[in-house]
Amino acid sequence: MDYITIDTLRKLQAVGFTYPEYEHFLNIGMMFFYNDDEYLIGGYCKGDLSEKDMEVAQRGDWLPEASQLLEWLKNTHFNVTITLNDEPYYSVQATDTINQSLYSSGGYPLSNALAKVIIKICKSNQRVYSPESTLRLHIEE
Repeated sequence: MDYITIDTLRKLQAVGFTYPEYEHFLNIGMMFFYNDDEYLIGGYCKGDLSEKDMEVAQRGDWLPEASQLLEWLKNTHFNVTITLNDEPYYSVQATDTINQSLYSSGGYPLSNALAKVIIKICKSNQRVYSPESTLRLHIEE
């Protein structure tokens, strides 16, 4: 899995990055940082989610993976171009479809390169960067 580290998450949060739709969402395969450790929701099994999984999702820090960071960029109106160089090293360019501003960064793995470009976007403070939310139905018993 290609997810960011807790240090990268802290840098993202420091510049205003949020993605409330996922921050405490519970789904198999999501990664969280909880009690000084990384925790994969559901582990590597196909069983039901445990009480520990629920606790981690509620109290832990969500560590987004590359696809979720790409989704954030899409839902905040950015077009993204990713190039993989020989090293391997990812170059990321994100164009704001609202004001045409261009942001670029790079790194490895892809989640790190995407986080770096999102940090630049949030630091620019040119507009509010809130992803459009997908409606979810939650049924309480």
